[in-house]
Amino acid sequence: MPKVLVVQESAIVRGVFEKIFEQHTLFEYELADSYEKAKTLLKSQTFEYAIIERLLADAPKGEIIALCNKYDLAPIVFTDSIDEAFFESFEGANIVDYVIKQKYNNVTSVVKKLMQIEANKESKVLIVNSEGLFSKYLVQNLMLHNFRVFEAKSANESYQILEKNPDISLLILDKSTSKESFEIVANIRRFKSSDELRILAIADESNSYSISNLLHNGMDDYLIRPFSRTEFYVRIYQNIKNLR
Repeated sequence: MPKVLVVQESAIVRGVFEKIFEQHTLFEYELADSYEKAKTLLKSQTFEYAIIERLLADAPKGEIIALCNKYDLAPIVFTDSIDEAFFESFEGANIVDYVIKQKYNNVTSVVKKLMQIEANKESKVLIVNSEGLFSKYLVQNLMLHNFRVFEAKSANESYQILEKNPDISLLILDKSTSKESFEIVANIRRFKSSDELRILAIADESNSYSISNLLHNGMDDYLIRPFSRTEFYVRIYQNIKNLR
């Protein structure tokens, strides 16, 4: 059973988390009200997930995020606000997602997100990419959300992986301006519909001719580089949601 560390200063918020987790027996949990308490728990126990408040009285600059990363935990940040300075400061940190607190303390949304990430362990994604560095970036961000990730460097390799793993639900194509990319999309659509497999292409620029051809051949969606991690995740979940 996966274990969750919840770090929140408010006793009321901690109580709401406790009540919800008691109803969802999928998770074990520990509650902490400070950076020091979280540090003690992390030293003595192993956690798979963390839900944290980014500004704590004994860690006012978001140090709790670095602490979680030190223990290979990518947290969900449950916070009152997010500003541009925060994004810049923690651009390199491993953070699963941000959830803004509403007036009614939107704890339920945080737990639902956590349940989605746990469910992602059953979802498979194939990346077709000839550039190793960017492929690593995509893999890292998908794995932060628990997706099972496969990589292919050519059309033939992608077909072989799909044949062995027919339950792959999303293909990310990072060759969107090459001739091979059109062939990949067209060939896959001969045996996999958009209801079974979504195809998301990544392009370096908005080339209307290339994108139109890919859409005509059966591509479902595309992203133009550079894009934020937030936009990346939005597109991933939108496409998976549209599966049958």
